[in-house]
Amino acid sequence: MKKIILTILWTVFWLTLQSTVLAHFPSDPVRLDAVFLSVVAIGFFQEFNSGFLPVFFMSIIADAAAYAPFGIVTSVYIISFCIIRFATSTIYSNSVLARLVWTTIVSVIALWTESLLLTLILKNPSFMIKTLFTFVPQSVLNGVLGMALIPLFIGYLNLSWQKLFRKKGLVLH
Repeated sequence: MKKIILTILWTVFWLTLQSTVLAHFPSDPVRLDAVFLSVVAIGFFQEFNSGFLPVFFMSIIADAAAYAPFGIVTSVYIISFCIIRFATSTIYSNSVLARLVWTTIVSVIALWTESLLLTLILKNPSFMIKTLFTFVPQSVLNGVLGMALIPLFIGYLNLSWQKLFRKKGLVLH
C-alpha cells in the first residue's frame, strides 16, 4: 500500500511539473516523460505481482491527464511494463548500459504503440508520420534521462518514515 501511495504522489508531482514548467521545454516534439520512466523503473526493480498495481494506478492517473483518448496511455504503460519484466527475466539488467539500451528500446516500442492506437482509433495516419520524425530523439532522451531518474525513483520508493525521521547520533568534536 505504501508503494502505491508513493507512486501516486510521484505521478501527480511529475504530471503537474510536466504540464506547467516543463511544457515550455525548448524542443517541442521531444518531452520529458518522467512517469513513463517510472513505469520502466518499476519494471526493472519490482516483480510482476508487486509492480503491476502501482503501474496500473500511475497509468490511470496519467491517462486522465493526457489529451489522447482514455485508455491509450494505460495500454502503452502496461505493455511497456510487461516488456521490461520479460526482458529482465531473460537478460542481465543491473548495469547502467543495459538500462540505457532497454529504456531506449521500450521507448521506441511505446511510441509506436501509442501512435498505432491513435491512428486506429482516430483514423488519422498523421500520428504515424509524426512518430516517424520524433521516435529517435525521444527514445534517446528517455534512455539518457532514465539513467538519472530510474535510480532516483527507486530511492524514492524505498523511503520510509524511519529513514526520514530517525534520530541522528550526537557528534562530539
